[in-house]
Amino acid sequence: MGNIYGFIGFMLQAFFKRSEKLYTWFYKQAVKHHTTNAYALLSYGIIKLNEGDYQTADELFKQVLKKKKLNWTIDKIARVDRALTQWKLGNLDRAIEILEAVCQEYERADSFATLAYFYILKGDYEKAALYNEKALEEEEDHPPALDNYGQMYYRQGDYEKAKEYFQKALDKKPNLPDSLYYMGCIAAEQGRRDEALEYLNKALQSPIRPLNTVTRQQIEDKLKELSEGE
Repeated sequence: MGNIYGFIGFMLQAFFKRSEKLYTWFYKQAVKHHTTNAYALLSYGIIKLNEGDYQTADELFKQVLKKKKLNWTIDKIARVDRALTQWKLGNLDRAIEILEAVCQEYERADSFATLAYFYILKGDYEKAALYNEKALEEEEDHPPALDNYGQMYYRQGDYEKAKEYFQKALDKKPNLPDSLYYMGCIAAEQGRRDEALEYLNKALQSPIRPLNTVTRQQIEDKLKELSEGE
């Protein structure tokens, strides 16, 4: 029964992408009825990941990775997403370990950029730059990689260099909340309050997902701080 629910969920997601509540319900039922379908487990894991339910997502990705003879696409996605859940659950070293292995097998810009960001969090800017360059080799002007460089320079206090990279990221992806947020922070720290508010409000109106490097709460807190400082 679980596999039937999973198949229906897959078909709904494939052909009726806007019916998210419906196909999510079928994936939920598939898991509840112990589906063995790797795609159904992976898809529901991704849904839970995007909802911010990292523990459930992590368990689902683990179930996928226990299966033998996964095709390379499912294997890669499950491993990358497991790295993301481990990061969100506070296990940064484990996240890096998983993603290091993925990057050795699958050379993709997104994976390299995510690993670079993990190294930024560790304060290892040498390794962060190494993987960031790999991301840019795979995809020139990759927005998350450009944002990574901006965050590296921001953390080191080089605001002018940071602005250069954040602007490059925004030239490619104007609604990138991470770069908008940091551009707002830099403007605020340099005394350009109106400009800061403009960037932060744009960031707040952008699609903010659990896997962005900034949260809606961070943006709202910064806006509140600027409002109280009038």
